[in-house]
Amino acid sequence: MPDSADEQLFTAVHDARTTFYRARMRFHRAVSNKAELLSRELKGPRRSTAIDLLGSLTDDELLRVLPELVFLTSFVHGDLVRVRALVAKLPLSRSLATIRASVFAMLDESDAGHPEAELPVHIYRRFMELARQIQNGLALDIAIRAGSHPDPEVREVAADYFAECERIT
Repeated sequence: MPDSADEQLFTAVHDARTTFYRARMRFHRAVSNKAELLSRELKGPRRSTAIDLLGSLTDDELLRVLPELVFLTSFVHGDLVRVRALVAKLPLSRSLATIRASVFAMLDESDAGHPEAELPVHIYRRFMELARQIQNGLALDIAIRAGSHPDPEVREVAADYFAECERIT
């Protein structure tokens, strides 16, 4: 039995974690279309919990929510690193076409001044960070596009990428 306030708090955290893991096991056993449910939850206030559950999906299930995951890599939030890790763990042979299509569709929206889009420079930077993590060819394509952008801050994304390439070689 815990004898201090600190130990009581630790016990409470431990018990909550155990409860979460048991609920996650029940979720994976009982929910028939996990990808569809989690895809919806990624768009709402329970996004972080959905991301927790995505980590234990199969690649096939994860591929079904890939466009939503790519969208979540386009802006800064508390789960950004975990979302990038989910995208990066997928085999490129099965995910790259979807990633590329999603990235460039969102860049098109941003460049067109879509009212819900982040500032173009932020989107370009976030997608460049993702691309550098998963595939140099995608990063190069984003850099080429950024280099011809009318916004000088977006062009700076390309300059930063090419400067880093020079440092590496």
